[in-house]
Amino acid sequence: MDRDIHHLVFHYLLKARELAISGQEHKAILQLGLSPEALPLLKRLPIAKLEELAQANVTCFAIRFPSQFWKDLAQEDATEPLPESLFMHLLGSAAMGGDDDDLTAQA
Repeated sequence: MDRDIHHLVFHYLLKARELAISGQEHKAILQLGLSPEALPLLKRLPIAKLEELAQANVTCFAIRFPSQFWKDLAQEDATEPLPESLFMHLLGSAAMGGDDDDLTAQA
């Protein structure tokens, strides 16, 4: 078992559950990419079940950056702060439901 993957997945699930239980479902959806249907289920899962899922050592989430974000990022000077426009790609992608290459064509 890769301990780094295990810890990453476990803490992701813990944070997702914490946001769902605390009434911050919008953050769980936008920031962590959870579906609205997953939230009530996640609220009911005991921590031991989250640990069991993490022990599978498989990530349960995916990076949602659109292709245009990666292209723009590769063209930036690594010593400069990232421009706000790059973060707008991320917010737009999250709002549209994930990695959507057509999203950047609409902007």
